[in-house]
Amino acid sequence: MNSHARDMNTNIKKMIAAILLSAVVGWVAMVAAWAIYVFLIPHGPNPAPEVGLYGAFLIFGIMFTYAYIAAYFFVVLPGYFLLRSRLRSKPRWQGMLAGALLFLLGGLVLNFLFSAGFNLAEFPLDTALSVCAGVAVFSVLHRV
Repeated sequence: MNSHARDMNTNIKKMIAAILLSAVVGWVAMVAAWAIYVFLIPHGPNPAPEVGLYGAFLIFGIMFTYAYIAAYFFVVLPGYFLLRSRLRSKPRWQGMLAGALLFLLGGLVLNFLFSAGFNLAEFPLDTALSVCAGVAVFSVLHRV
């Protein structure tokens, strides 16, 4: 194997590793934001009486995880590959802003597709979770 092919193989491995790392980092950021919302922000005298706070965290965490995976693979990765050459020469904050906007778009599309209607009451939480995930994902992908 010549050195050019070896370098190309190494670059592809680095890109795949960065994509996987960004997926995990974005998911952790989203779950951390969800945990802050559930456990640190007061919700009234008896929130989620059927399952409790821990049960609500797990149930909705699983649902948010499925939505995260769908948004990541169907919106964010194609968007990243379309914007990759433009974002390399830009400052990191612009890439993180692009990631936040792409995840927000993915979240809005998923909310529209799988909800009975657009719920304005859930929009701030959905926005916060999407922005946290998008900023984390593109802060990792900016290096690739």
